Amino acid sequence: MKKLMLIFYPMAAFALMPLHAFAQTDVRFTSRELDAAFVLMRPELNSIELDGQEGVFDPAPSLKYLGVDRETFDIDLGWIANVADLSFHHLKAEMPEVRFQSGALQIVIPIADQQKAVQSRLGAISFKDVQLTANLGWKTRTDGSQELALVSTRFDGQLSGTGVLRSSLILRKTKELAMKVLTAQVQKMISKPQVQDAIQTGFLNWAKFYTGAEYREIRAGSIRFFESGIDYQVQ
Repeated sequence: MKKLMLIFYPMAAFALMPLHAFAQTDVRFTSRELDAAFVLMRPELNSIELDGQEGVFDPAPSLKYLGVDRETFDIDLGWIANVADLSFHHLKAEMPEVRFQSGALQIVIPIADQQKAVQSRLGAISFKDVQLTANLGWKTRTDGSQELALVSTRFDGQLSGTGVLRSSLILRKTKELAMKVLTAQVQKMISKPQVQDAIQTGFLNWAKFYTGAEYREIRAGSIRFFESGIDYQVQ
């Protein structure tokens, strides 16, 4: 009899526990919700400016709430600065765009068209229709949990130079430098632990709205992008 009771008690306890504590429930977050959330984040209040050999990133209040602070950073111009006395001249990023595209989360950062955006005593470089595209994906940690990470970047647009800065080598290196600076800021922002924690908390809160039930955790390895959104499982 005692043996039967020992078997029965765990089974009874299992049966009395809430079903959603064990069941895995699918949750989706699509482009429609992303667009609404993006408006609420007020991305137009973010600003990035490169001037001289220094940059300033001033995040919108919504990002400050997530733990992203205003930051001033040095720009390493490398050998170009020594050869051509190169410096940026109030080069500004415009309002970013965020979208789901081809199984990734894309952040597109347009750069304001500007004549003589980069200057030196030997010439100048102008920017036209320039934008940086950063593709974000999911990286699996050693404990099986996932974090948002930078996967790849792309630079589109036209650079034109005058004087010595007309050189294709200088233009290519300037393009690489601009991409490196902006990529570093995106990577630094999303890698902050408080930002990653906010993403996970946001997923659980969205699951509550999506299902009408409260879940304690996201199933390890279940987060993935599809063409027009994110899906994941909670339990």
